[in-house]
Amino acid sequence: MAASPENWVGSWILEPFIVGAPTVLNMSRCPSKIFAYAQARRPVIATRVGELPEVLGEFPNYIEYSPRAYADAIAAAMAAPRGADVEYHVERHTYADRAQRLLDVLNGPGPRRAA
Repeated sequence: MAASPENWVGSWILEPFIVGAPTVLNMSRCPSKIFAYAQARRPVIATRVGELPEVLGEFPNYIEYSPRAYADAIAAAMAAPRGADVEYHVERHTYADRAQRLLDVLNGPGPRRAA
């Protein structure tokens, strides 16, 4: 799902796949679509799961995991005037950076092995 006007309510991007229960699966994933949403520079409504807080910081409208909270956030987004673009600073999340962080974890403490 790309960040396109079909995914927008008012000026907000909705992320129904990130808005999920805090399960082990959801807490250990980083869907590539959040980078597309960040590039659209629009506010995002989501729950605080997975790597979303690390990637998008405090800019999304984080809600609790409940249908009522999601419905209320959608209603508020529809009623609000279009806000300014959001700069998420995702340029620090490159494939090279993510691969290096994974290698660091796999290599464990101690001298760094060549990649």
